[in-house]
Amino acid sequence: MNTTQNPASPTGMLTQFTAVHAEVLQMTISGRLGIDQVAKILYELSNTGGRFFIDVHTIGPITPAPLYRELSQEEMQTLLATLQAEEQDPPAGLDLTTLQTFIHLLSQAIGSQSSNRFNYISFGEVVRDTSNAIVGHVGLGIDVVGTIHDAHCDVTFEQHVVMLPPGPFQHLSPADKASLAAAIEAFISKAQPRANPLWEQLADDLRK
Repeated sequence: MNTTQNPASPTGMLTQFTAVHAEVLQMTISGRLGIDQVAKILYELSNTGGRFFIDVHTIGPITPAPLYRELSQEEMQTLLATLQAEEQDPPAGLDLTTLQTFIHLLSQAIGSQSSNRFNYISFGEVVRDTSNAIVGHVGLGIDVVGTIHDAHCDVTFEQHVVMLPPGPFQHLSPADKASLAAAIEAFISKAQPRANPLWEQLADDLRK
């Protein structure tokens, strides 16, 4: 049997394929909720990350149209613990790989929830430096300031007491990145006159 691939054929061309982007846009998982109810959990990818929704209805001869609401942080944590327990002893017929993928996406969503680190931040000057990176200056209280450095979507942050030299730049946790992005977006929405567009670019890069 000749297994040589013709490089001009679709199959042969796949030997040259290089993956550069992969994403799950939507997933669902469904099951019973108590004795007489059914729940469907929907995952959707959005501009701000994965979001989870739930639809619950009573078992009956007619299935109503889905009426989804978004899960809270506490509900997502409860669901994650429940699914992780089920993973250890999955029922017959449940695709374990799909369940594990759903658990992974749920874990990521919980980990990317916003912290409260930047709830009371104030914004100063933002510029591009000689290397074309975005540099934004912020205040974090009475005597603490910070600097955001965005080198082509690689965002780092330092903070220091006003009278001291800048501290080391460090990457933010997913929760802190979400907090900073939300703070920038709130600042932009209220700024009069319009905020420097570089702040908007910074918020976009934090969300990536």
